[in-house]
Amino acid sequence: MTDTSRSGGDDEPPPATVQSTHEFTDDQPPSETIVRAVAALTNTPVLELEPLYTVIDPTQIDETYEKTSAAVEAEFSFPYSGCDVTVTREGVHVRRVRDGNGDGDGANEDTDV
Repeated sequence: MTDTSRSGGDDEPPPATVQSTHEFTDDQPPSETIVRAVAALTNTPVLELEPLYTVIDPTQIDETYEKTSAAVEAEFSFPYSGCDVTVTREGVHVRRVRDGNGDGDGANEDTDV
């Protein structure tokens, strides 16, 4: 995981941007990778996140990345559990907005999984 600080406004503490990178693995479907990435970023137990199927079809994600040729470029972006998620052939990019105090608004927090 990489921590990087960016400066905010003059009256605001600087927001923190956190980024980590994880790729898809053969032993975990892409939909599970998404859920685990968001759980890690938000420091929320997996079972406490909203079900992924409430925002996107997990089967569609899994089939797109497991059953199509590597030559096929596909990218999905959607909001999930307070994060913006982008799924590519290489992995999952998760971005969460936080303020300088670590609360839910303001700075950006990223993770690639």
